[in-house]
Amino acid sequence: MFLKRIVTLAFLLLNIADAKSISKCNIAIDIGHSPKSQGAYSATGIGEYNFNKVFAINLYKHLQNKHIGVVFVNPREEELSLLDRSRIANATKATFFLSIHHDSVNKKYLAKNTKLNTMYSNKYKGYSLFVSKKNENYFKSLLLARTIAKKLKSTQLTPSIHHMLNDEGENKVLLDNSGVFLYDNLVVLKNNKIPAVLLEVGVIVNQDEEKKLQDLNYINWYSNIVAKSLEESCKNLDLI
Repeated sequence: MFLKRIVTLAFLLLNIADAKSISKCNIAIDIGHSPKSQGAYSATGIGEYNFNKVFAINLYKHLQNKHIGVVFVNPREEELSLLDRSRIANATKATFFLSIHHDSVNKKYLAKNTKLNTMYSNKYKGYSLFVSKKNENYFKSLLLARTIAKKLKSTQLTPSIHHMLNDEGENKVLLDNSGVFLYDNLVVLKNNKIPAVLLEVGVIVNQDEEKKLQDLNYINWYSNIVAKSLEESCKNLDLI
């Protein structure tokens, strides 16, 4: 069901590629990675981009129902650099930028699943949000990230702590215990002129978490929480 959903969503993305928003509050959604550059791979070997796309389209539907405009940064699923994604987002003049990703862990925590010939780790799970002080609208970015994080945590979802560990590529500063991290040099955040946040929805190398993140009912529920957070952030700016 999950893999079939990925295929059908490719057509939906093309259909909404040229849609024009007339909302006062508009969200630029960046679907992390691309079909050719999948990012991380899950415990069962599914590429991260597929998870990102399914989540992003569900988020889009919830935002549309709340009369919040959405502009996809890469609706035609092209190969775009992080800098290009920032430039496209800036050109939209959206209210907020949200990059959707799904997480992995440091390779030292990974074990081999010999039956599937994949790598997995059940050591860490949960969501993470990232902001950059180099973003021109850092404080609005931070407020948005905290709004999303607190809503997620209030539903018993848990933030992942592995990004603050002294591991290669990690050692990020945890700004508060709701799961917001500082990542100053993340290109897609620091080069945005609009408030920008990156959301790691969950850890797909975790076997139990991956099962949840393939469940379309769970994705629908989870993405609606994020949509409600964006709606609250729009209201705080008197745009709804």
